[in-house]
Amino acid sequence: IKLSLGENIIDEDNSIIFVCEEKDEKNEEISKYLIKNQNIYKISIKATIAFDIMNFSLFARSKEDGDRYVYGNMTRSIKKLFSEKKLPIEYRATIPILESDSNILYIPGFPYADLVSPKLNQGLPKISIYYMKGLSQNEEI
Repeated sequence: IKLSLGENIIDEDNSIIFVCEEKDEKNEEISKYLIKNQNIYKISIKATIAFDIMNFSLFARSKEDGDRYVYGNMTRSIKKLFSEKKLPIEYRATIPILESDSNILYIPGFPYADLVSPKLNQGLPKISIYYMKGLSQNEEI
């Protein structure tokens, strides 16, 4: 799914990925939207990354075999990260992987990739990503 600024609905698992420029978070309309939705959804995770959304495309996809990304100067296997966090197998398939140009940038609930670290990329604009997911009655984390 190609992500754009604003609300991005993922129908398959009743979740929303909301993307905004960091400076826009203080906008009254955006603040009201976020407060309203964070109260509705059971899980709400936020990350701020260095990313130029005007010049690069941002996508959300599901996990694929062999997925890896770099954070903390180490390449990490997503399968191993999910296992270490003891996430139920059914839940693992619903966590979106955010990527650009085939580079994994962020996975909600995990650190963002070094590639988009605000500390390492001080010249790039920053975007905030909110992942909001409702749980079905059978799901637990």
